Amino acid sequence: MCAVSEKLVIAFLMRHFDEVGKPGGWNARREDHQKSVKSLIEGCLQSYPDKLGPAECAINTQLCDDGERATFRICRDLAKRDDSGNGNPPGIFPLAYGELAARLDCSNGCAEHILKYRFDRELKILRVETLGLARQKGKRALATRWRWLIQSGCWPAGKFPS
Repeated sequence: MCAVSEKLVIAFLMRHFDEVGKPGGWNARREDHQKSVKSLIEGCLQSYPDKLGPAECAINTQLCDDGERATFRICRDLAKRDDSGNGNPPGIFPLAYGELAARLDCSNGCAEHILKYRFDRELKILRVETLGLARQKGKRALATRWRWLIQSGCWPAGKFPS
């Protein structure tokens, strides 16, 4: 659930129920399944702060809305992955505004505001490692590479690479 917003998880599980569940012989009604899915997601969201280190938990409690909380989970999840083969060690991850917007089901402007202004400038939990490049004729687009700045005991050796 960390890599997308809870709204998209619920939509996916309901679509799965509609396409596979009923024809597969599930006895539950759609409304019952939806209530169960929402309850499961709510339980995950409530227990999420328990999985965070003290610094991450302090920041997580300052977040204003569901979009910011989902962005926090997405960025933290991406930062924890070891993608060294693509030049992204733990703590550094590529994320374009459009990709975040798709994961949140919001506009690119909203995603840009959360990453650039709220997380980078205000909360200082992200920093641009490498600026992205817009798609141009004959050139690939490159996502901005971000560095997750919150120290956490969950990381190998207890800290991020410098």
